[in-house]
Amino acid sequence: MRERQWQKRYNTELEELYNKPNIVNIIKSSRLRWVGHVMQMDDNELPKKTLRTNPGGQGGCGQSKSRWIDGVEEMQGTGL
Repeated sequence: MRERQWQKRYNTELEELYNKPNIVNIIKSSRLRWVGHVMQMDDNELPKKTLRTNPGGQGGCGQSKSRWIDGVEEMQGTGL
């Protein structure tokens, strides 16, 4: 019986192997699409208020908590 040997595969290798798009890019584009819907809402609706709210407090290891929109703003220059 032949033993199998495990190896680490990277996203790019898996894309080529299975001819599937990069899941990270799919998730990022979905987030950007959702933000587009929220930005069209009235200012008094809960999703838009939540998007603009600063959570305050601290995250792990003394870091300040980041807003969800901060992550979206970082993605804007990625070409998605």
